[in-house]
Amino acid sequence: MKPIEHKTEAIRLTSTEIGHLWNTYMLESTVHHMFSYFLQHVVDENIKDILEINLNMTNDSLVLLENTFKKAGLHTPRGTISEDVFLTAPRLYSDIFYVLYLNSMSQFALMTYSIAYSQSSRADIREFFKHYLNRLILVNQQVTELMLKKGIYVRAPFVLTELEVDFVKKESFLTGFVSDKRPLTVFEITSLFSNAQLNALGTVLLTGFIQSSKSKKLQKHFMSGKELSNKYYHDFSNILLEEDLTAPPSYAGEVMDSTESPFSERLMLFHATWLTSFGLSTYGTALASVQRRDLTALYVKVMAQVGIYANNGVKLMIENEWMEQPPLAPDREAIVKTKSPY
Repeated sequence: MKPIEHKTEAIRLTSTEIGHLWNTYMLESTVHHMFSYFLQHVVDENIKDILEINLNMTNDSLVLLENTFKKAGLHTPRGTISEDVFLTAPRLYSDIFYVLYLNSMSQFALMTYSIAYSQSSRADIREFFKHYLNRLILVNQQVTELMLKKGIYVRAPFVLTELEVDFVKKESFLTGFVSDKRPLTVFEITSLFSNAQLNALGTVLLTGFIQSSKSKKLQKHFMSGKELSNKYYHDFSNILLEEDLTAPPSYAGEVMDSTESPFSERLMLFHATWLTSFGLSTYGTALASVQRRDLTALYVKVMAQVGIYANNGVKLMIENEWMEQPPLAPDREAIVKTKSPY
């Protein structure tokens, strides 16, 4: 018996697929234009090569996404456009920051698009995310090898592991507020290290935004974000250091002294808000993997504070009419009212 064949385009996109495609376009358009600016100032030829690869890759993805929206009868999001980036502006970040940014964004995209692939059902949409994931794996590999070659890749902490199988025997395994708290598990080390790295990158990015933004209100918002990122970087790093484990560097010196912004106020606010949302998702993942109660309390507190900051960013986006409305479900009540003659 031959398998039943379906014309892919005859199958409607699900709400989940539309959502993932919409988010992908917003992400791809932003990093695409960030890369275009980085390429105006990059000096290191190896970093330049990998930025060019990613610039072309994101451009291909945007074209494919635009065609997908058009075929589905959906409008293409505005996202970030060329008017949001001023390519002639002076250098704001170092070459080192460029590769650190590329590394973090590729990791974020790998996480995001793997979820998109698993939650999509239409063959062409799954193929899009599968193809993009395969390319991202190669990019991530190239970036990692480049960072190792240049000595800027900081490996996660090494630990001595036991060869015997063991089981938790006391509830004290969960404690963490007293002096006799147990050592960190490898899962807890992983979350602390990766979240310290994320906040180090966020601090550098926001430092550039603060000194180049012309809006006092946005500068204040970015300053609040920088203070939070810097605080969390030290909170996570100090826990690692207290356990005699490696903590990632801060990269504080990777911002130049330019005060002329290469980015529109809209792009900077959107990027800060989007990075904050990414941080919330990583803290949620970390919360699910920790067992020490002091770490649980820390992540709960961090998520509450970051949630407030993210909400403030959204309010500013709405206030400036910069926030794009994602596709909505039909308002059935409004449809009925429009139809009714009464």
